[in-house]
Amino acid sequence: KTVVAALVKHTLSTRWVPRSKGRWEAQMVSGHDEINGTIRAMKRGMFPPPTVKGAHPSLKVDIYHMKGMPAKTEMVLRDMSGEDYSDRFAEYAPGDMDGLVAEMLNGKWAYLVHATQYVLMIDCGEIDDWDTDKPRAVNTVKRIHAIKKRINSVGPEGRFTSPLAIVFTKADMLSESLARKSARALADRYPDLMSSLRVLHSGPRSYFKLSVKTVEEPAETGAENDEEGESEEDEYEEGESEEDEYEEGESEEGDPVNLKRRLAVPLDYSAKEYEKLITWLVSPR
Repeated sequence: KTVVAALVKHTLSTRWVPRSKGRWEAQMVSGHDEINGTIRAMKRGMFPPPTVKGAHPSLKVDIYHMKGMPAKTEMVLRDMSGEDYSDRFAEYAPGDMDGLVAEMLNGKWAYLVHATQYVLMIDCGEIDDWDTDKPRAVNTVKRIHAIKKRINSVGPEGRFTSPLAIVFTKADMLSESLARKSARALADRYPDLMSSLRVLHSGPRSYFKLSVKTVEEPAETGAENDEEGESEEDEYEEGESEEDEYEEGESEEGDPVNLKRRLAVPLDYSAKEYEKLITWLVSPR
């Protein structure tokens, strides 16, 4: 989630909202220090650290509508740790949300209740588990519906109408056959999720597939990719994740060697896909 927020900001570094053909001008108002630090770390090939529990990094952008549309849209993207999400929602079943919503309405979680759009992210690195061992996507849709129903924000047919984006992240980790599929085709791999959406959601919906290119290299040579010359210890404090994975390979001589997955440097990501996502966020349809 933090990487996506960081790359949204990175993509919005131009004056005009990408692909808007001059219809919208974006002005970056603020980006939480953690998101700014994430961008710096990613440019050095480092994965960002996990979001700190209890922190809610946010990215705020003002979108000015041009060409006869002088109105301004304030786009705020909020992030929270997976632990926060799990701990907070584990206390409430999807069908018993009154207590949670009442607590949320005026507290630090109020943005979940009043959010005008939702982005549901699915990790392609766990694509085979999502609809079996880890039905988090289905439960999330049910909880959004329960929240909107509790505050009378559903349509006549009882379904919530807030725009919803289904975003597949880490698409670079897909198998060759799945990598050729569209985001919409990937969603069909999750029949429980699609069934829940048909029953509970009737608003604008779209599908996206995002990726950041990675490389594998011997772990010992990690400092060589540091453009700014900090020590490895400094790099870790700036942005290296404790969850970075080491994989065992073989050297040319056949000896085992630890390989580490790092971001490609200079940063290489699916910019056009982020442009499509931003355009949809500004004007969902």
